[in-house]
Amino acid sequence: MRSLILLAFFLCACSSIDIFKEKMEVRPVPSYQTFVIVNQEAKIAGFQDTFLDAIASSGLQNFLESQGMVYDKTNPDVVIRYTSNQDPRQKETYNAPMMPMWGMRVWDPWMFDPMWNNRMNPISTKNYELFQFIVDFIDPTQEKLVIRITAVTETANPREKQKKLEKAVKLVGKAYLEHTNNQPKR
Repeated sequence: MRSLILLAFFLCACSSIDIFKEKMEVRPVPSYQTFVIVNQEAKIAGFQDTFLDAIASSGLQNFLESQGMVYDKTNPDVVIRYTSNQDPRQKETYNAPMMPMWGMRVWDPWMFDPMWNNRMNPISTKNYELFQFIVDFIDPTQEKLVIRITAVTETANPREKQKKLEKAVKLVGKAYLEHTNNQPKR
């Protein structure tokens, strides 16, 4: 039982993408059936990398179509616009000093080494990128923002960024459907 609880805690802690919902201007939210993605139609890049832009655009379209919505260029119920924010950053990590496995001894003539402190650097820096995927869902008849959903994560390399973007697209789609009371299909 204890291991099951620890496993559940570990899996919850591994959620690497945070979803934020903000700027809801339309109340009550109607159930939309058709959509259009402005970035596709107006050739507006939401990402600097065209490959990531294609993943975001096609991923949103495929997810919403798989949930029963229809892509309509001429008269959509909801307009979707997305953008990204990619901010390179650094963070310092503090490494615990390595001690003998049998415990920390104050004085051990066999383990004492006056150069020990000079060889070990307890602080290291890690380069990463704060990655935000921001999606606006707009009601064109009222000209108001239905909801803005932001997926935030950290990435360290391009392959990880691609996988996290694919996951973020699905999480944003699910959050939108839950907001509009259309339950996502499993």
